[in-house]
Amino acid sequence: MSSNLTIGLLSLCLCGVLSSPVSALAGDGAAGDKQRSERAAELYKQANKLYDDKQLLPAEGLYRQAWELQKTYGIASNLGALELDLGKPAAAAELLRYALRQFPGKGKPEARAALEARLEKAKKLACTVRVKVSSPGAEVLVDGKSAGPAPLLEEIFVEPGSRTIVARQRDRLDAKQVITAVAGATQEVTLTLAPAPAPVAAPPEKRPIPGIVMAVTGAVGLGFGGVFIGLAEANRADAQRQHDKLTAANVSCSAGSVECTSLHTTTGRADTFGNTGIGLMVGGGALAAAGIAYILWPSARPAAKKTDTAIHATFGASPAGGGVAVVGSF
Repeated sequence: MSSNLTIGLLSLCLCGVLSSPVSALAGDGAAGDKQRSERAAELYKQANKLYDDKQLLPAEGLYRQAWELQKTYGIASNLGALELDLGKPAAAAELLRYALRQFPGKGKPEARAALEARLEKAKKLACTVRVKVSSPGAEVLVDGKSAGPAPLLEEIFVEPGSRTIVARQRDRLDAKQVITAVAGATQEVTLTLAPAPAPVAAPPEKRPIPGIVMAVTGAVGLGFGGVFIGLAEANRADAQRQHDKLTAANVSCSAGSVECTSLHTTTGRADTFGNTGIGLMVGGGALAAAGIAYILWPSARPAAKKTDTAIHATFGASPAGGGVAVVGSF
């Protein structure tokens, strides 16, 4: 019996609040410019009429628009009561708590008692969460919606069920906790934000110039090697012709013989060109392969101070052979 009487009293008080939009707004004091205040008052009146006509969802939309324009005791009180009717206790509790803080000094005691009763009912249907964050200024989000910066001076209200609470701050890793909110319960959440790790420097971009220089130098070495081997073969053919001519003339070449001086010179030149050509071919091939490998192989070298690339290639030849030398800073 007493339970039914209480519900009837709450409904009566709510109707009293909803039926007096002008007086409710007048006691709050205008916030913001005159145009926004007038627009909020108009939306508030329209929402009250819709509520009286039992059109709760359209009324909720207009109350919300008015609330965004101007946060007043009257809007918070009526919208909070409506959210409770629509089964949204968390939103209702936030609004009704605000309305109690802004309750007019000359307000009727029975109106305040009705607000307090509705707030207690909303708390029993919602879950109260106290959030502690290690880093002041971090933004607290509940299911992706901002609840304000830390530290939160008041507990927050959430709907029962699985809820994700996150603290986010620049240069720190997000702290997250998923809770199972229970209606009527009070839960505590502690979020500790760790410093974000220093960004890992990207590996230095490998400059292809050294590889290109080596490959080109190697190719040049191969080309010169081919030329020297060709000269060697030509001199060997010439030496063979001289040898055949001397043989036909029954001339026997002995060490130091004047008749065979030209033959010995040509044979020696063929050996020198041949050795030089082979040396250039081997060195040039190795250098070209190294240059190609340098270009294609992924760089794993640590970052180093950039310096101007200076590479010098030299070719050398002697009676014993030839080769390619590359000197530089890569």
